[in-house]
Amino acid sequence: MTNFKVAAVSSNTNAFGLHQFIFLAEDGTCWTACKNKQYARHKFGDIVPLGEDPGQTLSSMGYEIPQQKEQAPQGVIEEVFGAPA
Repeated sequence: MTNFKVAAVSSNTNAFGLHQFIFLAEDGTCWTACKNKQYARHKFGDIVPLGEDPGQTLSSMGYEIPQQKEQAPQGVIEEVFGAPA
């Protein structure tokens, strides 16, 4: 299981009215996915555990267009999670 933090949510929408969510793990793993904010369980700053149950993915949680992105730089990880102690 990996805990991802909702690092950002777009204020604008795509052609289908979906907002983009950016999910970031402390190891720098990054995913984006889209969902209508009205129906999203998660908001900016929430921790989202993925892989807790077999087959649990962003898609199985109702997010659309999931895409894994490049590894986040250390500065971005520190901005989202705070600098290491």
